[in-house]
Amino acid sequence: MSEEGSTRRQRAGARGRIRAVLGTLVTASLVVAAGFAIGVVAGLALEDPALMANYVTGDPQEIALEAGGPGGGSPQRDPRVRPPALDPTGFSVQVGAFADAEAARELAEDLEGAGYPVYVAAPEGEAESARWRVRVGPVSTRERAERVARELKSERALPTWVLDESAS
Repeated sequence: MSEEGSTRRQRAGARGRIRAVLGTLVTASLVVAAGFAIGVVAGLALEDPALMANYVTGDPQEIALEAGGPGGGSPQRDPRVRPPALDPTGFSVQVGAFADAEAARELAEDLEGAGYPVYVAAPEGEAESARWRVRVGPVSTRERAERVARELKSERALPTWVLDESAS
């Protein structure tokens, strides 16, 4: 009986260790996911606080896209960044605005790899607040854009804003 009891204690101990390891892995995964989500929100809040405040309070604003940069001309573009979509009549979903062109490009490449039509709009002007804007689209209808926005928000935890490409 003592050998049988010892074997049971060993099995119980092994199961306890497995549960502890699995618990640690689950906890670590949750902490990493939460940290990523907090980082995305904090980064957006630092990049464009007014846009974030409107989003959080449930008062999203439609942002009109300008046809050109200051003076009506086209803004200078980084050669690594694609120009805005050619269809000025549809809608797009903005998923990020970055001071760093490389960060915008990386997000765009990730989304493009997942099959989304994506482009990066270069900043307009030389102001310190100028941002590289990552946008998915264009899509033909607001309803489709809103579906894409919900999908990006739920599957990728990205902040989303539906933009009317034809507004000026």
